[in-house]
Amino acid sequence: MKTINELIAAEGLKPCGLTHEVTLFQDSRRLARTLGELVAEYPDLQGWLAMQSQVLIVRAGILFRPTRPGAPMARERFDNLSKLGFLVNGELGNGQVSFQWHQNHEGWKLVRLSDKADGQHWYDEVIHLGDQRKGLQPTQGNLKYRRYWRRDQGFVPFAARLITIEGGE
Repeated sequence: MKTINELIAAEGLKPCGLTHEVTLFQDSRRLARTLGELVAEYPDLQGWLAMQSQVLIVRAGILFRPTRPGAPMARERFDNLSKLGFLVNGELGNGQVSFQWHQNHEGWKLVRLSDKADGQHWYDEVIHLGDQRKGLQPTQGNLKYRRYWRRDQGFVPFAARLITIEGGE
């Protein structure tokens, strides 16, 4: 009979821990400033920001917004973020840390996720395909996530964080 560790290894799960910190914002402009500060602190962050009427892409700390169909995306500055529309939700990440935010009844909830070496959980990595429709915007790549599992009457996923955007233009 296989041990639980042999079964975990066979599924490709690796031991890890996960830390999280939560910050609440009631003002979207303050959240936008904080996101700009995070990109300055972690210049290799990549991800997406959902505005009320568009999705912005972050590649290596640079903010891009859609222009017209089929055209390259325009570069923007993070200090201009609050002028680009109403910030709804999004994710920024690199291999070490990820930031996720979404609007809720209290305002916006910003969650910082990072790995730790306590081994109480396990993870695997999954790819979510980016928008491949030609003629709308250049392909932005695929989203690579680290998915976290815990043991609870079997193994169940309980969190995920953006690691990087692979490929794309």
